[in-house]
Amino acid sequence: MWVRIGLRYPFKVIKEPLTYYRKHSRSMTSNWQAALQDCGVAIEKIFSYVSPELQYLKARSYGRLYFYHARQRVQSPARDYQEASLLYRRAICHYPQLAYCWQSLRLNVTIALLKLLGAERYNKLQQFLRSNLRMFGHYFQSRPLGNSTSSCLDAIAQSK
Repeated sequence: MWVRIGLRYPFKVIKEPLTYYRKHSRSMTSNWQAALQDCGVAIEKIFSYVSPELQYLKARSYGRLYFYHARQRVQSPARDYQEASLLYRRAICHYPQLAYCWQSLRLNVTIALLKLLGAERYNKLQQFLRSNLRMFGHYFQSRPLGNSTSSCLDAIAQSK
C-alpha cells in the first residue's frame, strides 16, 4: 500500500521514532527465519511496482536484510556465528559495498571470536571489555563510530 501511495504522491522522511515495539518469546520477530522470509516476500512485492531504473536497489535491499539478520544472529542468546557467517556472505553477494563498512568489520571480528572462543567465553570477554572500557572511555571519545548500519550505508551512497 505505501509503495503505491509513494508512487503517486510526494512524501518526506521523519528522522525520529514515531512508534516503539517490544519483543517477547512468541512474537514474530523472535522467529527470525519467518521474519527473513516475510521480508523477502515484501521486497519482491515492493519492487514489482518500482520502475526499471530503480531495480538496482533491490539487490541493496536484500543485502541490508541479510546483513541485519547476520548481526541479529550474533547478538541473540544463541550466538549462532555459523548462521551469521552464512547470512553475512549472502549480504555481501547482494551488496558488495557492505564489506567496507565499520559494522562489517565489527561483525567479522565478532564471528571470528565466537568461532574461536565459543559463546560462553565470548560473553565473558565482552563483559570484561565493557567494564574496563567504561574506566578508559574518554580515550575512545575523540572519534564517534556510529552504531547503525544506515549511517555507514548513507556514507557509501553519498560517495558515489
